[in-house]
Amino acid sequence: MCRSDVQTLFLCLLAQLYPWSGVTLSNRTDQNITTMSKSLQYVLGRGLSASTRLNFQHYIFKEHLNGLVHSKVQLPPRPVVADIGTGTGIWPVDVLRGLKLSKKEVEGAQFHGFDVSKDQFPHESLLPKQVSLHQQDAFGAYPDKFVGKFDLVHVRAFVSIINLDNIKPFLRGITSLLKPGGFLQWVDLNPINTEIRYIGRGPDPKPGHVQYAVDQYKAFRGVPIFSDLDKHTLDHGLQLVSHDASRLEGFMLPLWFQNEVMALEDFYVRPAKMSGDPAKIQQAEETVASFINEAQSGAYISPEVLVRVMQKA
Repeated sequence: MCRSDVQTLFLCLLAQLYPWSGVTLSNRTDQNITTMSKSLQYVLGRGLSASTRLNFQHYIFKEHLNGLVHSKVQLPPRPVVADIGTGTGIWPVDVLRGLKLSKKEVEGAQFHGFDVSKDQFPHESLLPKQVSLHQQDAFGAYPDKFVGKFDLVHVRAFVSIINLDNIKPFLRGITSLLKPGGFLQWVDLNPINTEIRYIGRGPDPKPGHVQYAVDQYKAFRGVPIFSDLDKHTLDHGLQLVSHDASRLEGFMLPLWFQNEVMALEDFYVRPAKMSGDPAKIQQAEETVASFINEAQSGAYISPEVLVRVMQKA
């Protein structure tokens, strides 16, 4: 097994776990693992397969967390809600559909999705009239018309690019959106506590590719965002309401595995096929096949899911 192939596999899996990650395959060296948060380049593509994967991943989170809005978040009858890094816009649309509101309350609700790219936005005619999607850099200043307007700001899968250089502008931007008393809900995966779950009747498989990916997840720390978040959030007037940790287990494991394979196909196999180089195509397909075989033999990646709810004073 070629180590560079396993590194490529890991970078791909990290990118799909954290879709805003700056992971790049331009140089397949260990330096990528230590410097990948320095760029905001989106590496997984924004086509149909990528959108399908993000939508599938959304429902995995929804099923695992038994919903999309934490029970500690108290929304008014006509909520104004923001989703940061909205991608396909599925989170605000799905939350709106699930709220138990009267027809009059639904009419007064406002949901806004923000993303650095519009490429995965559905046509506005397909969206509920209460949902609007906007192109917006999450690390920049938000337009004045949005400042202080939101009852809830939702963030998911940002931990891979939050670092000491950008955490302050990031928090400054998203907290500026909140009304006094508004809530910030942050959902992310904890790479430090990623584990392998061995599922099978026989002896544990030898998960070379899977084990390497998990080892690198644990080595990749960046800013330990959830352990250090209290200090940074207090500086921005946020108080902790709830902190929950859980792990993808049971039936969620094969679903997450399927999500990972879709990312591998998009990130690793598709570019190899586009190159037209038979050697690259064979290498990519064999590497992905090895990962699939290990998982099907019972070696699944089990990430820890963290949910943090904070409230603006």
